[in-house]
Amino acid sequence: MINNDYKLFKQYLKRDWYIQGFSAVPLFLSTAAMSGTFMKRYLGFGYRHFLFNYHNGYGEMAYDPEDFKNIWLVIKKKIAVNPSYLKDIKRLYHQNLNQFKPFFKKIKQTDLTKLSEQEIIKIFQELIFAQLENVGVSHIIDAIGFELEKEFKKSLEAELPRTSIVRFNEIFSNLITPSKISFVNQEEEDLSKIKGGIKNKKALEKHLAKYFWIQNSYAGPKLLTVDDFSKKLISLKKERKRIKNNSQDYLPYHFSQKLRRIINIIDYCAVWQDERKALIFQNVSYAGWILQEISRRLNQDVEIFYYLSLTEVKKLKSLSELAKKTLILKERQKGCLMIIRGEDNKVICGAKYRQLMKKDKSLVKNNSSNNQELHGTVANIGTVQGRVKIIRNMVSLNKFQSGNILVASMTRPEYMSAIKKAAAIITDEGGITCHAAIIARELNIPTIIGTKNATQILRDGDLIEVNANHGVIRIIK
Repeated sequence: MINNDYKLFKQYLKRDWYIQGFSAVPLFLSTAAMSGTFMKRYLGFGYRHFLFNYHNGYGEMAYDPEDFKNIWLVIKKKIAVNPSYLKDIKRLYHQNLNQFKPFFKKIKQTDLTKLSEQEIIKIFQELIFAQLENVGVSHIIDAIGFELEKEFKKSLEAELPRTSIVRFNEIFSNLITPSKISFVNQEEEDLSKIKGGIKNKKALEKHLAKYFWIQNSYAGPKLLTVDDFSKKLISLKKERKRIKNNSQDYLPYHFSQKLRRIINIIDYCAVWQDERKALIFQNVSYAGWILQEISRRLNQDVEIFYYLSLTEVKKLKSLSELAKKTLILKERQKGCLMIIRGEDNKVICGAKYRQLMKKDKSLVKNNSSNNQELHGTVANIGTVQGRVKIIRNMVSLNKFQSGNILVASMTRPEYMSAIKKAAAIITDEGGITCHAAIIARELNIPTIIGTKNATQILRDGDLIEVNANHGVIRIIK
């Protein structure tokens, strides 16, 4: 069986994937991703498989581009027959989520230390299943965002034939801006409106109760206090103001009905994606509370249990059984590959993992070269120069300095502390509904996404020019 698994992983590593990399662990990322294969239960179609690479809190999630293509073709046909198809799917999504509301409320009110072992296990299993449903059928929007960008650009170019590159990119970036503010900036707006500022402890406690999850990520929960929000409120006064923009402002360009429909779909999916992420991060807190109690009872580091798979959680019968897995979980923490196929998942770690990955730590094929220029999609216009800082984990975030150029596989909400200091943003991946594209417009930061290999070609400390008017990055020194 082990040899068969090794051969399977070897085959999967040879495939071409669309790879996203950021701080993540299996229990939160792979579990959420498995919703893509569960979609078939509800919709009759879905993703076939995923590949993941994890090591020391960093994760890479690999999508099959063919899945994106096939899912979008189905959705496109569905929308042609029923223009409200996406709204119908979103209603189904919320129906599935609503079943967990009483459950979450009960967890908040429960003293976990007084629960029996079996009660703890049952809650843990339900929370991990909830993490799966927090993405659920909304996993269709990942395929839509990836595929629709191609059609959108082609249609926009056809309807703006005599527009300069700079003007085209300005219009493009405005049209991909969601009509609703992102949750990360909504939280800051709510915080900044607290009357009396840091002296108003009751208001800050209420804010904490609403946004206790705001700094969570796919790498796990972060426990916040009133003091954290007090410090944040003080720092907000020194930061740049959000520039509010609405994609609908550009509709007087008399775009065709076809293009308007595309713009509306992009906006609908971008807003939905942001709402989904907020729900996922809330659930990360709930699961984190349970895992803290489990780790207390087993006298183990809580982060070890972040490397459990969904299958293992589903089959868990006792905490003593979980204690026996600690050694293998510690091995996974150092590095592991995971495959999700349908409702099954396979994991490989230790010597077999190192043999498969050899000297590489990434799924991204090494396409580095001596090219002095990189190209990508403009998410927000502007031209700046600055020093490169590549973000791969939370440690590199802490080293980020004001005026640096933020370079990452893709940005995440937990990168906001660095994003606000960034002179510009560059990503390997990301489409028109990605986090970088949305935040770039909200904070008015020159941003180029989808370069494919910026994290490979650029190095920390490189002096570069980011020309987001034209979608070009030039290495100066």
